[in-house]
Amino acid sequence: MSSRVERPSQCGQKLEDDFEVEHCYRWRHNLTGLPPTPEEIEEFAKDKRPEAYAELVDRLLTSSQYGERWGRHWLDVVRYADTGGFEVDHV
Repeated sequence: MSSRVERPSQCGQKLEDDFEVEHCYRWRHNLTGLPPTPEEIEEFAKDKRPEAYAELVDRLLTSSQYGERWGRHWLDVVRYADTGGFEVDHV
């Protein structure tokens, strides 16, 4: 069993525009850390409006998963942890 997240093309999904599917996958995975659902991929691939791409990115940037992913990153950067405090933790 692989710990890798499977890409939509590996899950047996056949959609007409692989370029759109790949962009949906990459944006969702990079911004939230989660793969898109099959429904999200199909919805994005079917939407041919010019603003669909921008709407996808805006929706992902306002999602709680985006905040959780990057909040965790920044807490790691500032070395936040639930510990005894800086007086006790000698690094």
